[in-house]
Amino acid sequence: MGLLDRDITKSPFQPVADHAEQKALFDEAIRQKTPVTLWTRKKEHILSEVHLLSFDTSAGLTLDAGTGSATRKFADFIKTQGQGCFLNFGTFRCGVFFSTNFTKEIASGKRLLLEFEYPKEFFKVQRRASARLPIRAPFLLLMEYRPEGYQQLLQRKVLDISPGGLSILTTPQDGDFFARGKVLPEVRFTIRNRTILVEAEVRHARIVNEDRLPQLLVGLMFTKVEKKDQAALDAFVTDAMQSQFAAMTKTLPKL
Repeated sequence: MGLLDRDITKSPFQPVADHAEQKALFDEAIRQKTPVTLWTRKKEHILSEVHLLSFDTSAGLTLDAGTGSATRKFADFIKTQGQGCFLNFGTFRCGVFFSTNFTKEIASGKRLLLEFEYPKEFFKVQRRASARLPIRAPFLLLMEYRPEGYQQLLQRKVLDISPGGLSILTTPQDGDFFARGKVLPEVRFTIRNRTILVEAEVRHARIVNEDRLPQLLVGLMFTKVEKKDQAALDAFVTDAMQSQFAAMTKTLPKL
């Protein structure tokens, strides 16, 4: 097993067993009116801009799902399918993910309130800007960069990516190109057929042993990103995190 298997690609989801920490995260979501996203395993239905109204370990969770046909379809789907769903929201400190069981709906004027059991398992990931999404086989993401005065375009495999940066593994011979503190003016990579162009700074570069060979592990922090590209990157990482969490949670609660 190489360094990548042990460390770089480890799951970003950290269990939160402490009820006091869970309470603090729920309290923050309510206080800040943080949008909550609900989705089914295969993402047949997704609700965003849902808001947590209350929580209790015995009474469960109450969320304001708003109005509209998407809300109605979501509630009908999880009732007819006889299974729970996934929820996540972000706080200043971290992102929160869990699966839970739908219990009932309550009409509140034109709005629909959805109630769920309190989650049996609770996970967090690093705050949004630094939450690393591992890029695992069979998926491949390449970073492209042409060093100043260098004719050949460098293409390096991306190990993980976040809304705020990425890391790559390259050869020690590339050390001059990726010296710590160096600013790379044009770094490119493609997600969902969209080419993202960023300026990035080398935050760290260190030698590691991968499969008994010395390799250079490089971490880049994005310093300039166009707003549309940042939005696309945010959406990509969030969607991939949700899919990864759903895959990790092999069974959903049953109604």
